[in-house]
Amino acid sequence: MNRWIAGIAFSGLLTVGLSANAGTCTAGSFTDPDATVTNSTSCGPGYLNDANDSAAEITALVGGGDWDLINRVNAPGSTSGVLHTTGLNPAGSSGDWAFNAVAGFSSYLLVIKDGSVKNPDQPNNSADTISWFWFVIDMSAGCSSGSFSGSYDYCGSWSMYGNDGKLKSISHLTLYGLDTDGDDDEDVPEPGSLALLGLGLLGLGAARRRRV
Repeated sequence: MNRWIAGIAFSGLLTVGLSANAGTCTAGSFTDPDATVTNSTSCGPGYLNDANDSAAEITALVGGGDWDLINRVNAPGSTSGVLHTTGLNPAGSSGDWAFNAVAGFSSYLLVIKDGSVKNPDQPNNSADTISWFWFVIDMSAGCSSGSFSGSYDYCGSWSMYGNDGKLKSISHLTLYGLDTDGDDDEDVPEPGSLALLGLGLLGLGAARRRRV
């Protein structure tokens, strides 16, 4: 299994009445790749297995309860859904992230997936090949830095590098939440989907009234 390292750097002073210090966590293998997320408290590697990260793998690796998938972003400049990003391919392999709190979750976690690792059948890949990294979000940090500053509940920046010091290709960023209500909240509906659901329920109610 590939060895990996994780380091957390804290900045600022702890002052009575203010939030705890914001941290930056860097997770990396001794080979390739490594990733950094600001306003995160802990981080670690995810392994190839079925190629992509999943709620089951996050729950097994991180623990603390059941982690559910909230939103996955594959395209640059996400402006819909819960997770908002800048810098995803083809725009680059570093950028900013932001999201608002979602009911039913007590903690949040961000995953950065290496775009160059596809599946266990590729040459030199195996189930223990590092394919992605997870970062537990520092909820005390709020949203006070980066291009999303002041616009969301939580925000920060992210990057992923290869062992040659160059930015790597990124497959996607994924937001997970620690489930506190025991419900299966995986794949939280988009706002547009909720609106359509509401219209459907109104139509159903009207049809029932006509039959009475």
